[in-house]
Amino acid sequence: MKSILLRNDIIAAQATPFGVSAIAAVRVSGKDCLPLALEFFSQKTGSASRTLEPASLRPRRLYHGFWKNAEGRWVDEVQIVFYRAPFSFTGEDMVEIFTHGGFLPVKMVLKTLFEKGARPAEPGEFSFRAFVNKKIDLIGAQTINALIHTASPSIEEVLARQLYDRQEQPIFDIRERLLGLSASLEVAFDYPEDHDAEHPDRIAQAVAKIAQSLEAVIEKAEIAERLNQGLSVVICGRPNVGKSTLLNALLGEDRAIVSEVPGTTRDYLSESFLFQGLYIRLVDTAGLRETRDTIETLGIRKTLELIDRADLILYLLDPEIDSNEEAPGMWESLRKKRKIILINKRDKYPETDELELAKALKGKIEALTDPNAGPDPVFSISALNRTGLSPLKERMKGILSEVSSVEEGTMWVPAFQIDLLKRAHTILWEGMARFRETGMYETLGQDLRETVEILDGITGRSFNEDILQTIFSQFCVGK
Repeated sequence: MKSILLRNDIIAAQATPFGVSAIAAVRVSGKDCLPLALEFFSQKTGSASRTLEPASLRPRRLYHGFWKNAEGRWVDEVQIVFYRAPFSFTGEDMVEIFTHGGFLPVKMVLKTLFEKGARPAEPGEFSFRAFVNKKIDLIGAQTINALIHTASPSIEEVLARQLYDRQEQPIFDIRERLLGLSASLEVAFDYPEDHDAEHPDRIAQAVAKIAQSLEAVIEKAEIAERLNQGLSVVICGRPNVGKSTLLNALLGEDRAIVSEVPGTTRDYLSESFLFQGLYIRLVDTAGLRETRDTIETLGIRKTLELIDRADLILYLLDPEIDSNEEAPGMWESLRKKRKIILINKRDKYPETDELELAKALKGKIEALTDPNAGPDPVFSISALNRTGLSPLKERMKGILSEVSSVEEGTMWVPAFQIDLLKRAHTILWEGMARFRETGMYETLGQDLRETVEILDGITGRSFNEDILQTIFSQFCVGK
């Protein structure tokens, strides 16, 4: 198989979604893509048609005309734009053909191109060629893909700003500081007599400051990726307290099966949607209780994992069930989590004051509360009748808005690259600690070079071809 780094043939693909629309776009890239497109494009002059020569087309100008197939039959009325290398998205000669939206016009345009030597573009191949031709770096390519796929308004602005300020991301500044420090180490190693006794301390402090800067990048990137994937809101509680009913109520539709039989939900069920302007992942979980049932135990174990990763917990209490049973031992893991406590099934106690309901469950509420933090908010609701949900939603929005606040200078990268940043951070801290103990400039220099190599792998300055194929294969075909 020919290396993807060496391909320069003509590729073509639909760049707009499939389906009926006003306009559809076909993207063509590669050397001699313009002569290929002009074989099938002509303009109408009176009752006659005329073809255009490649040299007659001015780049970045829209030309109106008609498309015909290889047999000379008219296919559609189209417009084309030519981009001359290197002033195109891919850095190659590129043509964009705009047809009427719909299945057949695009299909026929692509068919004529493929019959004359173009080939179907692979997923992400246009972006990959842009990367190879240094039009974008790897972070820029992944940012474009994330911007296309994200459903989170909170992260959309971060991604758009990241595209605008491509060379001003903090990771580039950290790399330059590492290179500068590496150069200082080489001088110190070659000419130790030129440095005073305090020089090692200054070097260690410089490494520590870079590590702290990298730690700040990681913290912000983790928030950005959580926003991109959707903030996790986990509904939990004992079996049969109304967790699935609450999921349906918050979604506004019957998504989860509701049953009077305890333990109906044995695995988790999640739905991602826009909630009060925030993109969240709402999760219904298996009921928490002591059990010997193997399948139910696995579900409870998964629930505890979801609780550990949650941004917000909605913990349901049932005045009847929870007032008669002991608190399960797994409540310990809930205490330090950000949560809202909900007294459900309010409809069963229409004559009982809300304060009385809370008083009856005081022991359970206290068992859920972190003694070193303030009290958790408590609401009385009826998930079945969908009453009491408005104040709950407002409080959820307030808490999630705090969690999702994005600081200036936040950089988004996908989860696997956050792991690489953490690895680089560990190398810096451990390298600094060794240097303080040994004073060996050469060893610290190796640690700094390894850190730079990791950062270069993230930005695409250095890369593994297999990893690149994996990354770009996740892009859509027309991008």
